[in-house]
Formats: sequence, C-alpha cells, structure tokens
Amino acid sequence: MATIHLTDRYFPLDDAIATDDEKLIHLLTPYYPQVVDSEIMRQSQEDSLHVHIIKPTSPETGLKDRVGGQDIAVEEKFQSQPTSTILPDTLHYKAVGWVRGQYIPSVDDFTTGILLLEDGVVASANLLVSASRFLKNRKGLVESSQVWIVYPHTRPKDPPYFHFTIRGISLPESKAKLEDFIERVDSFQVDGLVTYSNNETRMLGVRIYRNIDALTRPIKSEEKDNFFLLTITGVLPGEPYGQFWSLRLTRKGEQLVLEESTLVAQVFPPKKPKKNTKKQRRSKRKAKSKTPQ
Repeated sequence: MATIHLTDRYFPLDDAIATDDEKLIHLLTPYYPQVVDSEIMRQSQEDSLHVHIIKPTSPETGLKDRVGGQDIAVEEKFQSQPTSTILPDTLHYKAVGWVRGQYIPSVDDFTTGILLLEDGVVASANLLVSASRFLKNRKGLVESSQVWIVYPHTRPKDPPYFHFTIRGISLPESKAKLEDFIERVDSFQVDGLVTYSNNETRMLGVRIYRNIDALTRPIKSEEKDNFFLLTITGVLPGEPYGQFWSLRLTRKGEQLVLEESTLVAQVFPPKKPKKNTKKQRRSKRKAKSKTPQ
C-alpha cells in the first residue's frame, strides 16, 4: 500500500495505481483536471516512490510548473498506518442506528411522517422506497410500535431535533437472540470526519459524506460537498479536528451520546494554535499593569 501526498491532503493509494500513469491520472483528474495533459516523473528515494506531476510547457513563459505549485509524492508504506492522512472520499462513511417507536404517516403522503419513540420523543421521518413498498402491503405494522433501522440526522437548533430516514424494520433472528436484539435499540454506529469539537460544551460535529468510488468514475464537483452534519454529545481525546473516527453512540432523549470511539485516520492536518492578536496582547498588558505589586 502506498500513500499519495496531494498539496496539503493525503490518502492511501494502491501500489498498482501509483506505478500506472493511466490509473493515476484517472484518480487525480477530479481534483486537478490539468493533470490529463501533464508529464509524470517518478523518483525513488529510500524505499519511497515520489511522483511529480508537471504541467506542459507554458507558451508564455516556456517553463514547466508542478501542478498547483506543489509536489505530488507517492511514498510506499510497508506497514499499516492507522493514522495516515488521507482524502475523505477514500474512507467509508456510515451513520445507522435502531430505534423503537410507531411510525405515523402524514395524511397526504405515506412516505413522510413522524416517529413517536417509546420515551415520548417525536422525530420527523421519511421512508426509503424499499421500506415504503414493504409497509404499504403490511399496514398493520404501522399501527403498532416497531424497531426501525434508521439513518439519523440531527437538528440542534430547531425541533424536532431528530430526523430519521427509515430503511426498514428490524426483527430478532430467534428467541435466543432476543436479548441482544433489545440491547440494540437506541444504539448507533457513526463513522465520519470530525470538523468541530468543544470540550467545555461537550459537543462534536461529525460530517457524513456520500460514499463514492473515485476510481469507478470521476467525482462531480457538487458531490464533493454532498454531506450532512451530525451533532454528538461527548469528548474525544487530543485535537480531533480533521480526524476520521468510528463512534458508537446511544440515544438519550434528544441527544446522541458518545459511548466508544476509535481513531481511524488523520484526514486533514491538525489545526495550528491561534496566535494572539494585537487586541489580545494589548488586553493582557493592561491586565498585567493593573495587577497590584
């Protein structure tokens, strides 16, 4: 497995792609379209393969430039790097959970309605096509409480604070596994990119992107911003900004609460400490001068 360094972002890359011009250009084109007509140069250094993408000669300057003014280097890694820096779209995003409650469809549209959960929490909801077809032929299931497989969305500012997209109904495989089935209710698995954290308020913001295989087809520009944000109650160690985490959550009332966490990868470089502004330095000097000697 290799690692490609693209400007200030990094992601793992298969060795077969790192050494194949056609596959490498196909991978990079969505991010740097100019690589299509560029020259590819490789240089090996101490078990590492550096790949430089050089734009064609400019008619105005007669000079060759590296794409974006940056080196694109591919370094072979002979051991797994669980915290290597990688692009968001090379990871598998997930946000799924189980809740128990009654689905009450709206009068005008069976596919939209509310979920009345057993603890009284009300969430807006909609049915996926597969779930809608299943329930339309089994409307008795809508008249009672069920365990639903859902994709969660949070709305921290405006009630209802939850919106659930219903994928289907969950049923126990057997009576022997009934206890495990009951314990699953109100549990969620979220794998995503942390873009906000506040230890004082114990709040996290986790982005969930649509999973796209960049090698199967070019990524459209609008798809790069196709994500939603989950608000989670909890604290992660260190500086989690820009890190991809696998999180196990529990729904408690109108909050998703962090129970367990595993760091998967560093996607973006950590935030640099903010320098004191002139105003902050001036305030500190004033406070110091007022301190009794």
